[in-house]
Parts: sequence; C-alpha cells; structure tokens
Amino acid sequence: MAELIKYFITNKCESCNRCVEACPEGAIYADEQKYGIDDNLCTGCGICTEVCPTNAIVHETDPYRSINREADSFFGGGAWPIP
Repeated sequence: MAELIKYFITNKCESCNRCVEACPEGAIYADEQKYGIDDNLCTGCGICTEVCPTNAIVHETDPYRSINREADSFFGGGAWPIP
C-alpha cells in the first residue's frame, strides 16, 4: 500500500513560513488560515522538519492514522498535537 501522507503540519504551526521557503519541491503552501503539504509534490526529504522551530511537521507512516489526520485537517481542526 502506498503511503497516503508523507508529512503533515500539525496545529503547533505558528505560520513562520520557514518551511515554505525551505521546501525544494514547492510542496508546502499557505492558504488564508493554515499551511498544507501537497503530497503529489512532496518527495519526503524532511527539510521542512529540520527548519520548523515548533516541531509542527510530522512524518506519518501509519496509513490509517494518515487518513484520520487528513479528515481532521479537512474539517478545520488541524492535526492532533504530537507530544
């Protein structure tokens, strides 16, 4: 089974824009209220996690949890906070 979501931006995000600037593929975008990652563009390099000052970007490998995170984000709740 293919990985559904490589990286996910949690609600720890403070909209500093560092990940957008650092992403070599242009996979991270910002809309009016939140940041997101285009899974079709993301290559999984992990640079975004290295530059994020709040550790808001997580790599999710569990496909079932990825589906739940995607749905939670879609409905405006952001992602579950990761300790």
